[in-house]
Amino acid sequence: MFNIWVDYPLQDEEEKIISATTTGGLAEPRRILTKDQVLQLQSVVRKIPVSDHVIKYVVKLVRSTRYQYPDAPEITKKYVSYGAGPRASQNLVLAAKAMAVLEGRIHVSCNDIRRAAIPVLRHRIGTNFAADSEGLKTVDIVKKLLEIVTEPGAEAYSEADKAAQAKAAAKKK
Repeated sequence: MFNIWVDYPLQDEEEKIISATTTGGLAEPRRILTKDQVLQLQSVVRKIPVSDHVIKYVVKLVRSTRYQYPDAPEITKKYVSYGAGPRASQNLVLAAKAMAVLEGRIHVSCNDIRRAAIPVLRHRIGTNFAADSEGLKTVDIVKKLLEIVTEPGAEAYSEADKAAQAKAAAKKK
C-alpha cells in the first residue's frame, strides 16, 4: 500500500540505537491492539463513505501519471516510463479513509488524498532516462502532479449527478 521512506538516523540517534541493541537486554514488544481490534478498525475504515467528487479526483490524479494519454501533463510525458495502476487508486482511497478515521471524521476529502499521494504513488511510477539524468525522483513528479491536477469541476458530472447533488442540497436546507 505504502512506500515509507526511512532515512539514516542522526548521529546521536544512531549512537542510541547501537547502545540499546548491543547490550544484553532487549526490549520486549508489547501488544497495543488485539487481532480483533485491528480487524474491527479495518472494517470501520472500509465503511467510511467517499463522495463521487473525491473518487473522480483520485482517478484524475492517478491517470495523470500515465504518459500514454493525450491529456497527460507534460511532466508525465517527459519523465515517466510507466504510471500507477488501479491499485494505486484503491490504496489512495483506503489511506484517505484511514486518515479520516484517525482524525475522528466520517468523510474523506481531496486533501486526505493529497496527503496520502506520496507514500502511495512514489513506488508505483517509473522514471525514464530523462528524469534520471536531471536528478528527478518519483517524489518530485508526484509533488508536481499534485500542483497541476485540480479537483474536478461541474463539467465532470453528468446531468443526473448534478440533479442528485441539487436534490441533496435542497434537503439540507
